[in-house]
Amino acid sequence: MILNQYGEIAERYWKEIPNYYKNVEIDEFIIMPSHIHGIIILTGDYNGGIVGTEHCSVPTEKNYGLLSKIIKSFKNAVTKRVHDQFQDYGFQWQRSFYDHIIRDEISSNNIREYIVNNPLKWDLDKKNIENLFM
Repeated sequence: MILNQYGEIAERYWKEIPNYYKNVEIDEFIIMPSHIHGIIILTGDYNGGIVGTEHCSVPTEKNYGLLSKIIKSFKNAVTKRVHDQFQDYGFQWQRSFYDHIIRDEISSNNIREYIVNNPLKWDLDKKNIENLFM
C-alpha cells in the first residue's frame, strides 16, 4: 500500500496507541484504503483477564471494553485530524470492528500472514468503492 495523507495520519496514530494505553502493544498491521487490519496485544492483568469489547459506550468494570475504547479513540482521533486538516467531512471509517482472540503462536502467525497479504486481495473487496487512504 502506498498511503496518501489520510493513510499517513492513520499509520502515525496507530503506532502511537501504546503511548496512551498502559500494557498495550501493537504488532503486525496494514492500512487499507478504507480500513485497517492490526494486532493489538494486551499485556498485564486486566481485572483477571476481562478485557472484552463493549456494545455501547457506557461505564462498566474498570478495564472491560478496553479494546473497544482503543479502537474508538483511534478512529475518532484520525477522523478529527482529517476533518480539521483537510475539511473533508465526508471521511468516515467502516462501522464497528471485528475482533478475534489469538490463543497460540500458530494462529498468531496465520493472522500476521493474512495481514501482510491483505493488499493483494483489495481488488476483490466488496467495499472497494473509494480509495480513502491511497
